[in-house]
Amino acid sequence: MEQEKPNLADAEIGEEIVYEYKMTPEVVEQYMRASGDRNPWYTGDSPFGGPIAPPVLLPRLHSAMLSLKFTGKGRVHVATEAEFFAPARVGKTVTARGRIVDKYTKRGREYFVLESEDVDEDGVLLCRDRRTYLPRYAPVAAPGHANKEA
Repeated sequence: MEQEKPNLADAEIGEEIVYEYKMTPEVVEQYMRASGDRNPWYTGDSPFGGPIAPPVLLPRLHSAMLSLKFTGKGRVHVATEAEFFAPARVGKTVTARGRIVDKYTKRGREYFVLESEDVDEDGVLLCRDRRTYLPRYAPVAAPGHANKEA
């Protein structure tokens, strides 16, 4: 029997998520169809020696990482900061490591911050990002008060 996943709103600072995936031509094609971005470097030769993945694809996959470990509906992505160090090469396996580094309440809403890093199978650092989320949109109740929006 599969163990039930904890709710994202209950995640603790320091919790880690590791996600390994292969950057396949199909993953790149799916992104190109959805975005309309048809750069020829994604499917053919590039200055990096063969096809590369669209850079923004890496941080987009970090969001999917959360669903591997947590449940929770209504998550709202509110901010992203990303740094890119090298292109992800199509055909390489990538390991994304994420860690919840902060949780706080602002204007009655709970937020959390996930920092992630992608490294390819050769140990090349590809991307780092920091994402801020609302794990649920409804404000939290102040101590001693009922939450009418929950």
